[in-house]
Amino acid sequence: MWSSSLVKKCFWQRRLYLLFVAVSIMIATVQGYGQVITIAQWNFGGIVQADNYGASPYAPATIATNVSIVGVTRGTGFTRSGTAAASGWGGNGLTESSMNAAITAGDTVTFTIKPDAGYAIDFNQIAAYNIRRSGTGPTTMQWQYKVGNSGTFGNIGSSIAIGSTTTDRGNDQAAILLSNIPRLQTIIRDSSVTFRIVLWAGSGAGGNWYFNSRTNVPEANRYLTITGTRYQAVIDITSPTSASFCVNKMHSFSTVFTKTLPGTRTYTVQLSNSAGSFASPTPIGSGTASPIACTIPANTVAAGTGYRMRIVSGPVISDTIPVVANAVPNGTLTAVSSTVCIGATEALLRFTPSAGTAPYSIEYRVNAGSPPYNTRSSLPAGVTNFPVSVPLQPDNTYQLMKITDNIGCIRE
Repeated sequence: MWSSSLVKKCFWQRRLYLLFVAVSIMIATVQGYGQVITIAQWNFGGIVQADNYGASPYAPATIATNVSIVGVTRGTGFTRSGTAAASGWGGNGLTESSMNAAITAGDTVTFTIKPDAGYAIDFNQIAAYNIRRSGTGPTTMQWQYKVGNSGTFGNIGSSIAIGSTTTDRGNDQAAILLSNIPRLQTIIRDSSVTFRIVLWAGSGAGGNWYFNSRTNVPEANRYLTITGTRYQAVIDITSPTSASFCVNKMHSFSTVFTKTLPGTRTYTVQLSNSAGSFASPTPIGSGTASPIACTIPANTVAAGTGYRMRIVSGPVISDTIPVVANAVPNGTLTAVSSTVCIGATEALLRFTPSAGTAPYSIEYRVNAGSPPYNTRSSLPAGVTNFPVSVPLQPDNTYQLMKITDNIGCIRE
C-alpha cells in the first residue's frame, strides 16, 4: 500500500511538472511579441586608466537589433585632467552652480537611440545604475530627454543627489521609469530620442564624475541599461487601392488595413488637400481595428486628381493611395435654330458639355412636361446636335433636367 501511494504521488508530481511547463510555454508565447528587452547597455568595466576616462562617444556593449545608437558623449564643458579611474567613464571640470549654468557651459552627457525604418520603440526604464564621484566632483545631476532633432529637452523626474561615497564602490542610483512619459512611446525612425544628464555643483575643477562598472565590487556592478519594447511599426492599406467619388454626393466606404503595432490603438484615416499634402489633413474615419468606416461629406472638397489618403496612428503612417474627386457634370441644351415652320415634326437641339467625363446621358423635358422625360445617351465631349421628333408648336421650350457622365456623377 505504501509503495502504491509513492507511485501515485510521483505520478501527480509529474502531471504538475508537465502543467507547469505548459503554462510557462504559454506565458512565454504570449509575452514574446512586444516584450520588454534591453535596447542598449553600456559596460564600462573594460575601461582602463590609460583610456583617459573613456572614448567619446563610447559605444554600448549591447544594442538591440533594428536599433541605432550614438554612444555616451561628453559635452564641451568636460575636461579630462589628472589620472582617471579604471572601470569608469566620465571626466571633470563640472563646477557650475546651477542646472541652467551647467547646460550653458556644456557640462552634460548625451546619448541617442533611434529605431531603424519600419520599427518603433516604447521606452520602459533606465535600469538601476551606479555613479562614482571624487570628493570635489559634482553632487547633483538631472536626467532629460528630447524627441527629434529640434525642440527642447524636458526633465525626467527631479534632480538627483548623487551621494557621498567617493570610493570605487560608487553610489547606486534607482531605476528611472520611462513608460509613464507619453512622448517616449511609439518612437519611430524620424523621431530619435536623445537622453541627457546635466551635472553641477562640483567644488573643484579636478573633481571627477563617472558612470561606474566596477565588476569586483557587487554594490557597484551596475551597467547603464535602457529597456523598452521594440516592434515593427507598419500600417498597410489593403482596400481600397484607390478611390474615386463625385464631389456633390456623400461618399461612404470601408478602409481595410493590416498593422503590426501592439496593443489597442486608434487609427485615423486622413484625406490630403488637392495637391496631395497632409500639412492640414481632413479626418474621414477612425477606429481601433480594421475595417474603418469612412465618409467624405458632399460638397466639402473641390474637384481634383491629386488627392491622397492614408492611415495614421500616433507617429506611425501608412503608405498613401490616390484619390480622385470628380467634378459634377454640367452643360447646356439649346435649339440649333430658334425658328422652325409650324407643323414641322423635327428640330435640332444642341448639347454643350462644360464639366464631367464623356460620354454623357441627358434627360430633358418639353414644355414643362412631367416624368418620364426624353432621354439621349452616348453624347461625346464637345458640341453635339441631335434631332427631336415631337409635334412642334409655337414657343416650344426644351429644359435640361439631368446630366449623367461616364463616371456616374450626376447633376439634376
